[in-house]
Amino acid sequence: MKKRVLLFDIDGTLTTTVYNTTAGDVHQQLMSKTYNVPIDKKGVVYSGSTDRLIWKNLLNANGIEYNDSAEEIEKIMKVYRELIHDGIRENWWRWKILPNVNELLERCSKEGDFILALLTGNMIETAEVKLTNAGVNVEVFKDENGVLRGGFGSDDMDRATIVAKALKKLRTEFGELDESQFLIIGDTPKDVKCAHDNDFAALAVATGIYDAKSLGQCACGVIEDFSEIEKTILALKETTLRGDYKSVSYQLTVKSAADP
Repeated sequence: MKKRVLLFDIDGTLTTTVYNTTAGDVHQQLMSKTYNVPIDKKGVVYSGSTDRLIWKNLLNANGIEYNDSAEEIEKIMKVYRELIHDGIRENWWRWKILPNVNELLERCSKEGDFILALLTGNMIETAEVKLTNAGVNVEVFKDENGVLRGGFGSDDMDRATIVAKALKKLRTEFGELDESQFLIIGDTPKDVKCAHDNDFAALAVATGIYDAKSLGQCACGVIEDFSEIEKTILALKETTLRGDYKSVSYQLTVKSAADP
């Protein structure tokens, strides 16, 4: 029997962010410290985006050009590595695990039916920091070398391209895998779209700013949360690519103004 490859989003799906500062969120502070200028959010939406795209949109909204070169990314990451830990230590922000996440991951890791990986816009380094701070069992996502499996914002700015690169990495590790074996689990229409762009199925979870009814307009399956483990496991096994996936709309109405 072919294994199901589960690609979990992080923010809004496995964790949520708690801010205890009025000095701006982590990305605002990061851009401000890196470029030594005040950064206003100016309506930039983070949900479902990638770190590098968030940085680009924040800088552009504040009249600054973004350079996505390897050198510039490392310049930003040098600040980010220090800032994220400073913020945790000073309690400016923290990441909170969502209900039943570890219980679900433990169950999936013990069954022989799944390969666990991540699909996130976070840079790989800070993805692990967030998950660890939240108390998520990151070990279930690691390969034999202790490296997180999946696709990350460090792979590319574009989420669909991150999926394609994750596919390539996982095929290198596990051999030939069919697109039908993959399932992306996320809380936004952007998670769904990047799955569909690669002919993957997507299971939406209404733990973020979109409700189940809205997500059902584009996703291949929808669950409210991970509260019912058996129901979730069944959805992880049985959700398949919907027949009209190339024509669905991803313009959905949010249920909340909160943007993690």
